[in-house]
Amino acid sequence: MKYLLLTLCLFGLVTLSSCSTKDNPVEPKPTDTGMSVVGEQTSNGIKVQLLAIDTIETGYNKLYIKLTNVATGAIIRNAHVTVTPIMDMGTHTHSTPVEQPNSTASGDVFPTGIMFIMPNVDMDKWTVDISVQMDGNQQVTTVHIPVEVSDSDRVRVITGSDGVDYVVSMGCLCGASVGLNDIEFTVHREYMMSFLPVEDLTPVMTPDMPSMGHGSPNNVNPVHTTLGHYEGKVNFTMRGEWRITLELKRATESIGTVSFTTTL
Repeated sequence: MKYLLLTLCLFGLVTLSSCSTKDNPVEPKPTDTGMSVVGEQTSNGIKVQLLAIDTIETGYNKLYIKLTNVATGAIIRNAHVTVTPIMDMGTHTHSTPVEQPNSTASGDVFPTGIMFIMPNVDMDKWTVDISVQMDGNQQVTTVHIPVEVSDSDRVRVITGSDGVDYVVSMGCLCGASVGLNDIEFTVHREYMMSFLPVEDLTPVMTPDMPSMGHGSPNNVNPVHTTLGHYEGKVNFTMRGEWRITLELKRATESIGTVSFTTTL
């Protein structure tokens, strides 16, 4: 008798587990762990949050947008999201290079990338405008989130020999050490009040230590990966302040040169 009862109990547990899985599907794993809320606003029943992992600085920043249905508390994972950074300088406004999110979230958030070309200074302030349009709905919800941007010295704006204005950003070398390190640059060109990724360059990278009068061997020049991102490897042979010079070349023509500094 006891074996019959045990069998029935086990059968009931398996059945309950199967029904639970079918009727209550597992939610996608959230991807906003460790992120902080930069700012949030609610409009038309949608709470829009701008999230970041690190401090927002000049240069390339990976940011994230989280959308929540206020009435139900459900995370919105499918929407057309448009990001527009705006610098208000009082007498005029301008934008900066931005990578638009996909229409499908990654976990709970919509990743985006913004290359801030200048920090907040006195009355000059950045705002990130976020517009959201749900599938099948003509209504567009737009919020305006103020953003504090500090100076990192990781972005340069130059006019190339071809007369084009370029925005060049060096990725953060956070955690870099003596030896070979990954390094990334982004390059955009200004076009009709917007910015387009530049994807046809063959940059030449030269690191050196001005205080010591030497460079380093075995560096790997950055190559284009996607959307104006160029990835390579830089070799630091000792601790101290390094200058990283990047010559922008198109085929054999030199477009211009920028330099960045970093300290190990």
